[in-house]
Amino acid sequence: MVHPSGRSRHAQRGLTLIEVLIVVGLVSVLTYVITTLMVTSTRQAQSVTAKTEFNDLVNSMQSLFNNTANCTQALQGTRLKQNDSDFPQNVRVRLGETTLQEGLRYGSFTISKLRFTGKTDAGALNQYVVPLELEVDRRQGTSTAVGGNLLKNTFELVVTVQPPWSPGPSPDAPIIGCAGKFENQWTAVPGGIAYTGGNVGIGSSFGVGSPAVGPLYPLDISGTLRAGAIIYNSDRRLKENIREIPDALDRVLRLHGVLYDWKNRDSTREGSDQLGLLAQEVEQVFPEAVATDPHSGLKSVAYGNLISPLIEALKEQHEMIRQQKREIDELRSLVRGKKSRPPNDR
Repeated sequence: MVHPSGRSRHAQRGLTLIEVLIVVGLVSVLTYVITTLMVTSTRQAQSVTAKTEFNDLVNSMQSLFNNTANCTQALQGTRLKQNDSDFPQNVRVRLGETTLQEGLRYGSFTISKLRFTGKTDAGALNQYVVPLELEVDRRQGTSTAVGGNLLKNTFELVVTVQPPWSPGPSPDAPIIGCAGKFENQWTAVPGGIAYTGGNVGIGSSFGVGSPAVGPLYPLDISGTLRAGAIIYNSDRRLKENIREIPDALDRVLRLHGVLYDWKNRDSTREGSDQLGLLAQEVEQVFPEAVATDPHSGLKSVAYGNLISPLIEALKEQHEMIRQQKREIDELRSLVRGKKSRPPNDR
């Protein structure tokens, strides 16, 4: 039967109770699925962020340990335990302005472990290989991170301690040298191989003038370097703020070349009558050509950097000579002119 309005009774009565329950159920299921997907997506994003931050932290710490000076400074004040039973040993590591330690909230995770797990003899006096374990917990509240809460990495360090070991049931000694244990740091590159382990010192165990902190430059040599040629990066495209050297001649004239003998005449410094400059005097004239060891205070001169002021000084002097020659030529012309005139014209 059709209702006068033209609609059937079935269309007019609305939804039944069963139909309402089905709709409510479908909405609830969809809400649960959407909420679960959102929560999972958020957890995944947080987990990825934490993993990225963890990898960045590991890379930063490895770079720190690959430089012996920075590594030693990062562990300054740390004392290594002597007894194997005293491990694991919690440590603190200075990374820039931050001191890393267990319990520290770092970015999107918490450092749950930062400790030496043991030590083995490195084959040198008072030197040990020490694994440094880093573990972080990236859990957010009570939820479990995607892929697990814990992320781990172990660094292999070579540390040198200053004896004697302190007395007592848990003897220890201060760490005075530190470096990453470089393994597989030689990398094949087109045309040769490259070493990516850090600074290299030749001629002494830990660098020139600073035995506790390591080589200060990519290649730090205590002695004489012999080579067929040494070239410097000097492409204009690598430089900016280019300007003239002021008062080059006056400043060069203030340099003081000397003959001298080395106090420490080792196998690389035999003989006498060495030629050179005194770094303290050069620093007064060309401070840009002098470097100071931040640990020992010893000064070095970059002799190659003095070439450019010497060239400019030579050019200034040459211009002075040309000007003097012009004046002399003018005076000679005047003298010749006077001599060539007849007596009655004088």
